Amino acid sequence: MARISTDIPLGRLSSSYLSTYKSSSLDLSPTWTSASTLRPILPTDDAAPSQILQVQAVGKSPISFPRPPTELEIPIFDDSGYPKYLSIRPQTRSGTCHLVLGEDESATSIARTTYRFGPVHCPVIKIGKDDDLCADVFEIRSESIMSRTMLFTTRRWGTYRWRYVGKKERNMGVDNLLILEREGGPKDWNMIARLKRGESTRTPGTKKRDAGNGGRLEMFLGGILESEELEIIIVVTCLVMLKKEIDRLRGAQIAVLTGALSGGGS
Repeated sequence: MARISTDIPLGRLSSSYLSTYKSSSLDLSPTWTSASTLRPILPTDDAAPSQILQVQAVGKSPISFPRPPTELEIPIFDDSGYPKYLSIRPQTRSGTCHLVLGEDESATSIARTTYRFGPVHCPVIKIGKDDDLCADVFEIRSESIMSRTMLFTTRRWGTYRWRYVGKKERNMGVDNLLILEREGGPKDWNMIARLKRGESTRTPGTKKRDAGNGGRLEMFLGGILESEELEIIIVVTCLVMLKKEIDRLRGAQIAVLTGALSGGGS
């Protein structure tokens, strides 16, 4: 994989810059230390990712006010150094966003995620253009009220879950590991993608404790799973996981602030 030099600007990326904007400081080569440390989560001991992307989300610092994130555009780079995809959120106070191809100056949506207010409403994802009547539409939902694991079922590609991996399954140098698994049968889950966030893989300028910051998205899509549509599904649902991290942080911040204010008034 190519190594690209210079620093990545972390400000919002305007779509008008897409033809000239180039990423930086991205070494999109596999970063695991040894196959044996990843045995629980790799398809095979010597497996290499079929696709590696860098999700350049800034996220939210735990030391901040519980405001909505100001980041309206999230670029997702491949090893060319240019954005392959761009996630666009039209309004600061709305989580609803759409995904476009990085080189598409018309910014035609190829996927859309709609968020509805309230904890009982699950995000709804549409894979396809806005006017595509045959597009796949599905919800991504929590496994349980207290769980961070998220599940979704597509019309064509089956059922999947995003989950956080504990220290015993993580390799050295990765502070946070999210994996996407495909259901092969009852209690049979096989990893097809993972988001790695560590010192060398998370979005430059972000910290270990930040919520919703980006990282190295590695996919294993050989054989019947080798599909551009499935790649888009992985990217979009990964972004949902990052937004959920920010939502949980904001909820905690609001609770702390409310407690401080009520305590101060007594």
